[in-house]
Amino acid sequence: MKLFIVNVGVNKSDSSTRRMKSPVFSDRTFEFIPIKESKEQVKYCDKTSSYRSIKCFNNLKKNLSEYLPDEIHNYFAHNDPDFVNLTYGDGYTSRSGNLQHVDDGDIILFLARLYDYDNVKKIYLKSSSLYFIGKFKVEQNLEYPGPDFDGTVERRVKQNAHYKKLKVGFKGKFRVIVGAKEGSYRFLKAIKITPEIAALLFNSAYDKKEDTFIGQGKTVKNKNGKERKFNNFPQITRSIQYFLDDKNKTDKEALKNLLKIIKKESL
Repeated sequence: MKLFIVNVGVNKSDSSTRRMKSPVFSDRTFEFIPIKESKEQVKYCDKTSSYRSIKCFNNLKKNLSEYLPDEIHNYFAHNDPDFVNLTYGDGYTSRSGNLQHVDDGDIILFLARLYDYDNVKKIYLKSSSLYFIGKFKVEQNLEYPGPDFDGTVERRVKQNAHYKKLKVGFKGKFRVIVGAKEGSYRFLKAIKITPEIAALLFNSAYDKKEDTFIGQGKTVKNKNGKERKFNNFPQITRSIQYFLDDKNKTDKEALKNLLKIIKKESL
């Protein structure tokens, strides 16, 4: 079993260019704001995909547009991952290339940037952090266009944003990751990425003074020999990749401890 991190939703760029942000509240509950659809793919979308049409998780009387600027309300959202039907889709890009290595039984943790939100004044605060917002225990990794799959999975997959566009003429290839119904869920409370959480991902200990991670007596580095630093965590997790593999004895313990925290803090 491998642990993959997938960065989703609106990010710092969306915040600075369009004032689009995902809110996190004082009790760590949150609303996830998906990215907007690209201009090239808007023609494959329907009105049910607008931010004005997507219900909030914490209050079904509200829509996601509640937390967005007025001019964004009618934009189409790329509503993915789908935490209702437990699917996540992605096209073939350099960022998502490692999805091909996701196997049945692997774990995906979804990462998003959330901004502190004052629920009384109804305003965003300046502070933001990265949080884990959901988890999939992978049941299937499907490639489309491709052969037909069994009907049970098909009914879930057909609600995915990528699959919907395929049905109305989109020609690009993509993958859909299907989460098992047991062990896959959107978190009720977001889990903030701290140096201690990052240290578990890197199977290491955090050296605050040097802003580095030490594992097995050595500074943890990436495949290019560059030191892992907590301040660089957003860049490190921009592309999809795996961080822990329970085939490795030391990784197995770190993975066990991380999943224990996830289970405890997400509900």
